[in-house]
Amino acid sequence: MRPHDLRRTAGYLMQTGGMNIVDIQHQLRHKNLGTTLRYVPPLADIAKILEDANNHEMG
Repeated sequence: MRPHDLRRTAGYLMQTGGMNIVDIQHQLRHKNLGTTLRYVPPLADIAKILEDANNHEMG
């Protein structure tokens, strides 16, 4: 486990709790929104990643 893993988890939990991405950016103290989006991609992207992973495991 690395410190960035904890930051990523915190960002994810904030996002799934309904916090908007700009507030997450400030909470994680990122100067650039792009940095936050690397930690916390939009939920639709996460759903796609999980779906692809599940399809890969089954195929």
